[in-house]
Amino acid sequence: MEGRDDFDAHRHEDAGDPTSEIPGSREYYRAASAILEADYLLVATGAGFSADSGLPVYKDIADVRAYKDKNLTYSDLCRASLLAADPRLFYGFWGHCYNLYQDTHPHEGYAILSKWFEKMQCRSTRLSTPVPSCGNRHYVYTSNIDGHHRRTGILDTCLLEIHGCLNDWVCTSCGSGPSPLPADFRFAVDDETRQQIVQAEGASAHEACATCGGQRRPSVMMFDDDCLDIIPGLPERMEAYQVWEASVEDALSGSGGARVVVLELGCGVNVPSVRQECEDVVKDCVRVCPEGLGSSALLIRVNPDFPLNPRLSTHTLSMRQGALAAIRGIECAMAQIEGSKCSV
Repeated sequence: MEGRDDFDAHRHEDAGDPTSEIPGSREYYRAASAILEADYLLVATGAGFSADSGLPVYKDIADVRAYKDKNLTYSDLCRASLLAADPRLFYGFWGHCYNLYQDTHPHEGYAILSKWFEKMQCRSTRLSTPVPSCGNRHYVYTSNIDGHHRRTGILDTCLLEIHGCLNDWVCTSCGSGPSPLPADFRFAVDDETRQQIVQAEGASAHEACATCGGQRRPSVMMFDDDCLDIIPGLPERMEAYQVWEASVEDALSGSGGARVVVLELGCGVNVPSVRQECEDVVKDCVRVCPEGLGSSALLIRVNPDFPLNPRLSTHTLSMRQGALAAIRGIECAMAQIEGSKCSV
């Protein structure tokens, strides 16, 4: 499409850049321009994104005295077999995580992302590129299990939680579920020992299956789970995401100059599955784009420690900072581009 030949947006790099006095403004402005001009937007979030709400990242979850005294690591605690071996420890660990996730308010970045999605949907009718069958030009791909994307209005039709969600619980005996716990329920956990506090009358009814009375567990992938079926519906949701991605690639392979932005927020290298997916999506999009149409895909990688992408450096904008700070900066740059007042 004429006039949309490069994501670098050279026309914004002169002395007239309205964000030139903002630290990191060139990156903010490039990212904002790319997102505003994109036909499709994939947002991928990892533990670093949740960390801006005050939630612990992987290396900090088990960094407490109760676990250190027993030489327990995150890998030891995040195992389904722990339920049979030590149910109080199992429910203490997952109960503490559940309580923390429920009592923590999602940070401002979630609302800003939702605002960008709404903008994209509103201008969808003005774009010449096709809308994927799910009806959304955006998708959220996350390894986080805190459920915060759900709480901020992201629909199931454009959300893939690849490791499941701690909001959902399934029976280990009959397999019924997933079903949520009551909104006001919190686990009783001893802060010092991090073990479940069992009342005199026994375990809470919410931990028992209403169908067969068996023990329930979080519907999340644990280190010793050997198949995706432990999270009911996950294979179907993964297939829906693949259909969306294929639709985007089909649009890029045409002659309409379609563009996709992959915005990666706080995805680390210890569990690199999300980073790998982002790189693969951009690589596939570049591969299918006809020659002569310029850059078809851009990865915006936001990470304070590991923002680089040697595999696709020419198609990557690296931002060495936290996710929330980057989103705020991009939002302000968008406001400058659109001639409105920044609200963050």
